[in-house]
Amino acid sequence: TTTGAALLIAVENKGLQGQEGEGAEKLILQWFQVEGLSGAVLQADPEPSTLGLLRRLVTKLPRVVGREAIKDDKQAQGGVEGYQRRLQGQLRAYKACLESRYPGIVFMSRSPILKWLVRHSSWTISKYQRRSADGQTSHTTTRGKPYTGVVYKFGEVMLGRPEKEDKKAKLDSAWKKGCWLGKST
Repeated sequence: TTTGAALLIAVENKGLQGQEGEGAEKLILQWFQVEGLSGAVLQADPEPSTLGLLRRLVTKLPRVVGREAIKDDKQAQGGVEGYQRRLQGQLRAYKACLESRYPGIVFMSRSPILKWLVRHSSWTISKYQRRSADGQTSHTTTRGKPYTGVVYKFGEVMLGRPEKEDKKAKLDSAWKKGCWLGKST
């Protein structure tokens, strides 16, 4: 994109059927809203499932144009291929860091935590990676200022306070231990 904003979502299979397809669609719509993107060109592989998702998104996003990539043409995907290479490098680095913090645990490709790692890696690229064309991040381009929020280490054990809480005795802790799985929107 001209802003460099991108979102990658890990899915079990390309079929995008049922809940998985609905989940991907919901995440993409949410991402457009949170990122403040009004118009865009969405490009999809020429596979029936991804084209179906593309058509649904175009009907729900008024200033979005859908485009089908040319089959078996790597150049047709343009910047997407480069973005995927950057993302894969970042994923390997985050995964190695996570495994070094938790010795003896190897996170396999089907591990649920890796779906979150893909989303968080995509998010960090949009927030922090500067484009060579203008030296700006996609966040700076769309928001007019750099991202200044707090980001913790992926997989960090943290204490959090649930929004909705069951009644507790006065001395019971309101905090719960959990694993920080990054940011995605």
